[in-house]
Amino acid sequence: MNSSTVLFLVNDDLRAVRVSYDDGGKSKETIKKTFLNDLRVGEFVLVETNTRWCAAVCKIITVGVEVDFDSSDDVGWVFARVDLAELDRLKAEEQAALAIIREAEKRKRKEDLRATILAQCGNELKALPSYHQSTGDDN
Repeated sequence: MNSSTVLFLVNDDLRAVRVSYDDGGKSKETIKKTFLNDLRVGEFVLVETNTRWCAAVCKIITVGVEVDFDSSDDVGWVFARVDLAELDRLKAEEQAALAIIREAEKRKRKEDLRATILAQCGNELKALPSYHQSTGDDN
C-alpha cells in the first residue's frame, strides 16, 4: 500500500487535488492532498516538493480528484494558498507612488528649466511684448 495515500482511507476531511507546475515551459500535473477544503480551480498554492526549498508554487487544475490507491506515485501536501490579492495591492500601491514621483520630477524639471532660461535670457524675454512673468500679486 502507498503510505502517502493511506490517510485518505481514515480521514474523510482529506481531499485530493490535481495541480500543475510549470517547469521551464513544460507543465507537469500531479495529485496532492490537503485539508484546505475551499480551494478553487485556478488558485495558486504551495505544495510539498523534494527540491532544495521543499516547496513550490503550483496552480489548482482540478478539485475532488479520486485517489488511485494502487498507484506508487507519492502524493505530497498542499499546505498553503498563495495570496495574489496582496501582490496586486502592493503593485497598485507601487504604481501610485511612481506616478506621484514622476509628477514631482516633471515639476522639478520645469522649475529648473524656467530658472535657467530666466537667468540666461530673462531681460531679453521681458523686452518682448507678449512676455509676462507672474509674481503672484496679479489679480
